[in-house]
Amino acid sequence: KGECTPADIACSLIASLAARVAALIVSTGWPHAHIVLAGGLAQSAQLVEEISALLPGSRFEVLPESGYLEAAGAAVAARQAGSRGVSGESATFFKSANLSGKSATRGSRPDEGVRPPLPRRLPLKRFLSSVIHIQEPEWTLPRTGMDCILGVDAGSTTTKAILLDRASGRVAARRYLRTHGNPVQAAFECIADLERQVAGLPYRIVQAAVTGSGREIVSIYLDNCTVFNEILAHARAAREVLPEVDTLFEIGGQDAKFVALEAGIPVDCAMNDGCSAGTGSFLEEAAASDMEVPIDQLGALALSSTSPIAFGERCAAFINSEVRAALQQGVPRADVLAGLVYAIVENYLSRVVGARQTGRTVLLQGGVALNPAVAPAVAALAGVQVTVPPN
Repeated sequence: KGECTPADIACSLIASLAARVAALIVSTGWPHAHIVLAGGLAQSAQLVEEISALLPGSRFEVLPESGYLEAAGAAVAARQAGSRGVSGESATFFKSANLSGKSATRGSRPDEGVRPPLPRRLPLKRFLSSVIHIQEPEWTLPRTGMDCILGVDAGSTTTKAILLDRASGRVAARRYLRTHGNPVQAAFECIADLERQVAGLPYRIVQAAVTGSGREIVSIYLDNCTVFNEILAHARAAREVLPEVDTLFEIGGQDAKFVALEAGIPVDCAMNDGCSAGTGSFLEEAAASDMEVPIDQLGALALSSTSPIAFGERCAAFINSEVRAALQQGVPRADVLAGLVYAIVENYLSRVVGARQTGRTVLLQGGVALNPAVAPAVAALAGVQVTVPPN
């Protein structure tokens, strides 16, 4: 929405961290007249200033060794303990050590249990067309004089836009891009790409509508076009694809939704609040940061797992810690990824669906539905048949 800059957000995050650290210091009950700060963030001058301002009676000190103080402490402790068990030249010692980045033997799991492998074949119905006929093509060829309806989803993580042929009701052009914190720019880039797809063919846009978290601001730039909230937009799209649908599971980039429908009308809905562990961004960031797995390879790797880790329905911070512990113990990446897929589904079912009634016809929507491992996990954990719609 343009309410702040990335610098403002970074400043707020550091201030929030300083407040938590100061509260932790006070809560210990220990004397804190002189405090040494350790860790990489000790290099942040703003963090030191913020903590000092919150605890004016304390003197904070950052040592030259603060960034690697724990490693220095381990070396000092080793020196005090003597040279037991280490002999020979340093080159020999390092050569004999396991420095490949992988454990020599697979250690114990960070969690007590494991999950069964993700099922590759489940009663999944996958429609290849926006109508019921499976063989009918999903696209309509752009044609001269076509009347189009423009739809934009200005999401928090990704922005999508389509041109719908009003006569046939089929998609004539579509685009899917990262939002990168700027929904207006992302919407413009999507629309520019749609224009390139139908270049040279005279057409008219007779109606436009926007949904998604950035819908209000994007609507202004599209001549104050119609705005729909995501619940209504998801429900209407689901009814178009599958008229008998009665339940929507939607797992998006930064939020997740549940919608119950009667005769295509939303009668109950819920959204996640406060934890990212049931969203796509959590899965993508965990895979990219700790395992360097691109999002397009995540699903195939997870499906190849033979012993997925049972992370359970913990918060994102705890699961991230367990991911790192598992990797340090030599657990295969595939097992960790499959465990993460199970974890986001468990968190979704626990925190979003909860005790709500799940119907007979479940439609899985959202960007996470593009991951081929997620729908099998939903079907396995929820015990339902899952439909993954087109687009």
